[in-house]
Amino acid sequence: MNTALKTRLTRRVITPTLALLLSATALSSVAQTPGFSTLEGEVQEHFGHDFVIEANGERVLVRQSPHASANVTQGDTVTVTGQRFEGTLQAQEVLNSDGTSLSSASAFSPAPHMAQGARGQWHAPQANIAALQAQLQERGFGDIYRVEPKSSHVRVQTTANGMPVEVRFEHDGSFREWRIHRPGKSRPRAGEWGTVPMAQVSQLVAQQGYTSPRIVDSKGRHLEVLAQNSRGEAVELHVDYAGQVYREKRHYTMGFFN
Repeated sequence: MNTALKTRLTRRVITPTLALLLSATALSSVAQTPGFSTLEGEVQEHFGHDFVIEANGERVLVRQSPHASANVTQGDTVTVTGQRFEGTLQAQEVLNSDGTSLSSASAFSPAPHMAQGARGQWHAPQANIAALQAQLQERGFGDIYRVEPKSSHVRVQTTANGMPVEVRFEHDGSFREWRIHRPGKSRPRAGEWGTVPMAQVSQLVAQQGYTSPRIVDSKGRHLEVLAQNSRGEAVELHVDYAGQVYREKRHYTMGFFN
């Protein structure tokens, strides 16, 4: 990597155990902020696609997508990774006690189609967190702290060099792009204080690990540059007028190098 660097409650019969669990959740005095969590525990109950685990003395309702639900039984010890809400965990990946995945082995769990659900919401395939994290580590990014499946891609929030970074993956698990989030005012416009001569931009981009950089367009606060990254991939870069790369996305046409 270069130095510049997802509850739908489906219709079901509510059993007494599930009703009690949901009631206890609603009465919880401490609201947890949704976030990315991993819990290990024993399966206590099973309700359709969902199940309850006991982890660290707490009973947690694990919700799963009907298109990508792990086959668990009461008494199983599992490790669940996903989005944590108050008393619930929206599963992204479920592992057996021996570390084998009970979810899809691919980066994204297969679905027959992108189905339109209640209120016009589109349900994207679930992400295999371990597969995505492995790619991020290989490219020099930090740990995933938020996952947002979208209809066209999966958005992941991570860090790099202490800065928040958004990464996007295709539904087949392939890497699409990354971008560093910075306020627009932190990037100078052409000619403002902090800009560098245009003749130096390509040299600065090359120093950040890119080869064959070529400026193809100029915008209000950035230049669009075509180049190859350190992995030999054709990419489109957004480079601010100070010469810093803050966005990289795959470019699927190699012809511009000819």
